[in-house]
Amino acid sequence: MAQENLSVSVQPEITSQVSVNVNDHILSRSGYTTLSAIIGIFSIAGVLLNVTVIVVTLRHRQLRQPLNYALVNLAVADLGCAMFGGLPTMVTNAMGYFSLGRVGCVLEGFAVAFFGIAGLCSVAVIAVDRYIVVCRPLGTVTFQTRHAVAGVAFSWVWSFVWNTPPLFGWGSYELEGVLTSCAPDWYSRDVGNMSYIVCYFLLCFAVPFSIILVSYSKLLWTLRQVAKLQMSEGGSTAKAEMQVARMVVIMVMAFLITWLPYASFALSVIFDPNLYIDPVIASVPMYLAKSSTIFNPIIYIFMNRQFRDCAVPFLLCGRNPWASETEAAEAETVVSSVSKSNKSSSKYPHCILTTVKRKMVYVSNGQVLDSRSQSPWRLSFLTDMFWSAVEFISLFFQTIVHPDLSRGGNSGSSRFRDGRDPPGYPGGRKRMGRINHGAGPNAPPMGGGG
Repeated sequence: MAQENLSVSVQPEITSQVSVNVNDHILSRSGYTTLSAIIGIFSIAGVLLNVTVIVVTLRHRQLRQPLNYALVNLAVADLGCAMFGGLPTMVTNAMGYFSLGRVGCVLEGFAVAFFGIAGLCSVAVIAVDRYIVVCRPLGTVTFQTRHAVAGVAFSWVWSFVWNTPPLFGWGSYELEGVLTSCAPDWYSRDVGNMSYIVCYFLLCFAVPFSIILVSYSKLLWTLRQVAKLQMSEGGSTAKAEMQVARMVVIMVMAFLITWLPYASFALSVIFDPNLYIDPVIASVPMYLAKSSTIFNPIIYIFMNRQFRDCAVPFLLCGRNPWASETEAAEAETVVSSVSKSNKSSSKYPHCILTTVKRKMVYVSNGQVLDSRSQSPWRLSFLTDMFWSAVEFISLFFQTIVHPDLSRGGNSGSSRFRDGRDPPGYPGGRKRMGRINHGAGPNAPPMGGGG
């Protein structure tokens, strides 16, 4: 009798920790098998694609440049998520229950969250990198190796800081969905756990998403203005502008499709304790988030012409179906491809607009500047991002108030689109020592004496 009482008192504690009993099957056997096959396909493909990115980068020296550090870092994070999250979930679904015990649940939940948030931060770092290179090449921030390394290090430190608290009592990792994988506990009504989940949502999802939205919105606005200006001067960058715009839209949409359902589900459970969501439906956002391990390398890597030209022959044993379509420069990336124009913009001096001898250069005051000869680092990475966001918001409201005003750089070259100078503009069409491509056919040639 004493043994029976002991088993009754101990068993609830064990099941509350492990959160599932072997006999607790939410799906049928065929349902778990199907789910195992789906997550297995995504996980194996994710491992293959991300390993390809890492190996190709190590084999080709021209890929090891600062602008690609965040892309490779994203591949490393996705590889970790696929190996330590996707493959164990494939096994547990094949068995029909979570068989790794309490320790396995904590480790699997931590690994998925750690690599997932690191990848999410890498996407935000990629957005900031491209914003700086495309929109502010002549500003106070010059993108260099140390900045790329800082962005990569920040993504891992930030993820580690916000995923270790459940290991020490602030929050916890529990089984979720159909009870074959673990994640942060979204259901607990404990005050400490709820405070952790709210902070986790705001700092690990809302902040990266805001950075991505601001950076890519400013990038698209800049590309649109450059395309309009060059089309009016006889050139055309509409095709390149549309290619980059399409890629940016795909990036943002992929981010929303893979992560927004999961974040929305978590937030709904937090603020509505009585909300009931079917476990099968609750599993859909979780698997969408894990599917980012295969979507990210396809979008960020294989849509990048430079990486594609090296990775496709590696995967196809030397054959490249796209070889006849591209003559990629060694230092060119997808974002900088819009700079392959034969003109510079005097109205938008903070944009990359030309390449010389297959090497990116910048034009300012009639001088051709190599990318390494720009102004040195003056502001910190986070400070510049903050002021960039402030500038973007200010620019947004100015566009609403003065829709006919085309903004220029910092040298006061703004004009109305009909050619009139705005009020207070001194001296009419002053060139102020800069290239004026809008002056007609007698304008000085690009690059001055360079």
